[in-house]
Amino acid sequence: SYPKKQYWIQLASIYGEIDDQKKQLSVLELAYIQGFLTSETEILTLASLLLNNELYLRAGKILSEGLDSGVITSTLDHWRLLAQAWTMAQENERAIPALTRASELSPDGKLDIILAQTYINLDRWADAVTTIRRALSKGGLDRPDQAQVMLGQTLFEMDLFDEARAAFVAAQRDRRSLQLAAQWINYIDSEEDRRAQLSSALE
Repeated sequence: SYPKKQYWIQLASIYGEIDDQKKQLSVLELAYIQGFLTSETEILTLASLLLNNELYLRAGKILSEGLDSGVITSTLDHWRLLAQAWTMAQENERAIPALTRASELSPDGKLDIILAQTYINLDRWADAVTTIRRALSKGGLDRPDQAQVMLGQTLFEMDLFDEARAAFVAAQRDRRSLQLAAQWINYIDSEEDRRAQLSSALE
């Protein structure tokens, strides 16, 4: 079977050289199905082509298999790539384990923010709060104020008004979030008033 594998790989690289991605992709996918793609480089090449051609679900499945079998090494970049594939495929549930692994390997909190957003998409508020707080403590965020706004909104969803208010106050330290955070603080105040009036009317 070895010459056969060489044939497929060479054919794919010829299409790659003449920049015919569609044909290169078809050839590599056929080679993969036949079990000819055995190295990390070969499988990552196929996954990148799938991602470039917006075939996110197929990329996710191939990367997932590679990482599970150990053919693809467990690195930050590879878990991030898998997380990206699942996120682009709008497979939030599948993105979570990959994002979790990637964020564990990452020195900063940027991937934790993406993970938190994925939890929010699934209405998993408590998980989102834990993850945003972890992102803020790890640091290295481009916009910590936006993370505080996200935290405040999530805590608000959980009816934790005092904690939410504190997050919006923290967000106001950056003037870019000043106005938005102020609107949220006003909204929390009016919501608390509304609930207080409601409960006193019911007494």
